[in-house]
Amino acid sequence: MVVSILGVLKSGGAYVPIDPEYPADRIAYILSDSGCRTVIDSTELLRFFQVMDSFSAADSVAICIPTDLAYVIYTSGSTGTPKGVMIEHKGVANTIFAQQAFFDIKQKEAGLQFASASFDASVSEIFIILCSGGVLYIVNEAAKRNPILFSEYLSINAIEVMTLPPSYLHLLDFNKIRTIKKLITAGEPAIIPDALNFSKYGKYYNAYGPTECSICVTMSVIEDGDNFDGPIPIGRPISNSRVYILDVSGHLCGIGIPGEICVSGAGLARGYLNRPELTAERFVPNPYLAGELMYLTGDIGRWLADGNIEFLGRADDQVKVRGYRIELGEIESVLQGHADVDSCVVVARENSSGDKDLIAYVVGSEGLDVSVLRGYLGASFPSTWFPATMWGLPLFR
Repeated sequence: MVVSILGVLKSGGAYVPIDPEYPADRIAYILSDSGCRTVIDSTELLRFFQVMDSFSAADSVAICIPTDLAYVIYTSGSTGTPKGVMIEHKGVANTIFAQQAFFDIKQKEAGLQFASASFDASVSEIFIILCSGGVLYIVNEAAKRNPILFSEYLSINAIEVMTLPPSYLHLLDFNKIRTIKKLITAGEPAIIPDALNFSKYGKYYNAYGPTECSICVTMSVIEDGDNFDGPIPIGRPISNSRVYILDVSGHLCGIGIPGEICVSGAGLARGYLNRPELTAERFVPNPYLAGELMYLTGDIGRWLADGNIEFLGRADDQVKVRGYRIELGEIESVLQGHADVDSCVVVARENSSGDKDLIAYVVGSEGLDVSVLRGYLGASFPSTWFPATMWGLPLFR
């Protein structure tokens, strides 16, 4: 996957990552919506290996400009279909350079790729290491599914730099991952005891950023001995990025006043592929800097007195589950497409471990079998998106 990504970028193309574990219908939709010219899978690679020697191995001359498209990553959409976020080279480059400096990535450091390539955290994992002359290790799915095997993988390969969702980090025995020198969490609120525990022997970084802002827009570092009266801050804006916290009237919020987190600067996406109306709705003219656009994240936060930002939650039905952005409305839309379902509501609830579980309440015909609905969801979503609990409710007329 990584070699294919590098090849596409060096050839001047843009890549569209698709997780092979996605259901066939979702894969078909992404291929159709993106208009991909080539699908690089095992069959295509086999064809290439048969004719590989006929191509030159010489390094190609750079043919990209900063505003060229680098990749399109599909995220959950409230209407029941995913939306493709178009990211340009300048946005990716800005984020990678900022993270390399902030995380102090060194030559020959061993870094891990944990995230699926269909999730933009993978872009950071890959390029902060390769662009620093480090060594990238791509952990297999079997190890990721077993925290004990995963910890052994880290130890055996002496992994030093790692990015994880906080909920996955919480499953690990910190005594078994002592090779890690720099730990980055993103995608979910950081868990305070875990952050403070790790910071005793390594650097703990907390990062925040929607896919629409080229991976990351703010970062913070937690030091040994830090104290927190509230959530761990998501940090301050990275280089060439601007963050505004606005009230419902679009006015700047004062320190400590909650408002919507809005972003402008080098990292902004080009918009949503084939979705001009949604692009115009979410990417609006920046009222505080003429000629720029501002992305309305839908996230709620507030400035702290020390210049950091505190993340407070969402203003809509979007949630993060194990680091993945999920629109509850997308799951509801698919469920309501089943012939036996009259209506449904999907909610997110925090469990005893501090993670989020999805719960679906479904109203349908008499004898509705929720196990059938799980199979029905499997045609549209990966299993990690399934509600942990589904309650069938009787229909009253």
